Amino acid sequence: MRYATVEKTGGGLRPVNIDREGPTGIITTSTRRVEPELETRLLTLQVADTADVTRAIMAADAARRNGHAPESPDLEPWHAFNTGLLTKAVTT
Repeated sequence: MRYATVEKTGGGLRPVNIDREGPTGIITTSTRRVEPELETRLLTLQVADTADVTRAIMAADAARRNGHAPESPDLEPWHAFNTGLLTKAVTT
């Protein structure tokens, strides 16, 4: 995957191309629902936009920044899931 972005340097902002070998993933946000056809190609997560949720997110972020991060999750099941996706034959 190749994408163009802007990098902040001591001399100011400069354009840069970033290349990543696949498989790749992307995390993005939106204020609207993803189109139904696109959603068949993504894992989506809906987060409630309430004051309580925002407060909880900010408190968790503050705790991490103050050295009280929770234990890292076991990512092995997620890696195994993704590896399984890569090994499946697809017929159209």
